[in-house]
Amino acid sequence: MRSTDRAVSETLSFVFVFALITMSIGTVYVVGYGGLQDVRDNERITNAERAFDVLADNLQDIYRDGAPGRATELKLADANLRFGTETRMNVSVNNLDGTSSWDSNDISLTPLVYQAGDETALVYEGGMVLRVDPSRTTVKNRVGMVFTEDADVRTAVIPLVQTRSSGERTSVSGSTTVLVRSERSITDVMATRTNPTSETVIGDSRYAVSFEITTDPARAPAWERYLESQIPASWDDDGTDDVCVVSDGTVTCSIAVDQLYVTATRIDMSIE
Repeated sequence: MRSTDRAVSETLSFVFVFALITMSIGTVYVVGYGGLQDVRDNERITNAERAFDVLADNLQDIYRDGAPGRATELKLADANLRFGTETRMNVSVNNLDGTSSWDSNDISLTPLVYQAGDETALVYEGGMVLRVDPSRTTVKNRVGMVFTEDADVRTAVIPLVQTRSSGERTSVSGSTTVLVRSERSITDVMATRTNPTSETVIGDSRYAVSFEITTDPARAPAWERYLESQIPASWDDDGTDDVCVVSDGTVTCSIAVDQLYVTATRIDMSIE
């Protein structure tokens, strides 16, 4: 074989090997980089969930245990933390004999939203932590509402957690660490119902209670599923066993109880 033939052969071999290496690197970059991005995004959301779990516990210390305030550290990783669109809650109660009624009127609150890209968000709203994904919204914690039945006595405890923005900073983005400071403004016992009327038959529930929350339509079904899981179906006040219904962004639960406690705690929150 002539030397020129050997040179051509070696050149072609180099070209083929270089092309193969380039193609392999490209494949690894396209496939591997996407996988690494998925892992990174999942870890980012997981860390944010842990932080929101701590936030929920801290706020529960305020509205349930009377703590004056708490501070929660949140690490942002190419994410946005902001106060979201206003949510409204309302509780109304009527004696089943129609002798008296009470209504909390609409209580407005401001959710705290952690937005990780366009796909997933975490929301603290009314004591609940929700994870909002494109296909489904899930509840990530137990809410402070209590529905118990003991010796045929039905008791409902409904704390209304009214978070609101109190600082100049309403949104922050990027990769940084922020402090969410929460301070109790006021706690009010709004309704206590423990004494039935003389006309009420013992053994029958005394009060018809309606709890309503108006929120983002993407979050409303998660509220409805959670409340349905907590309230016994037999508590429905019209005998249909359909305790809660959802329409667009409004969830309404109608129940009959013997004892009712409704509190409202206003919590001022700021991002620092």
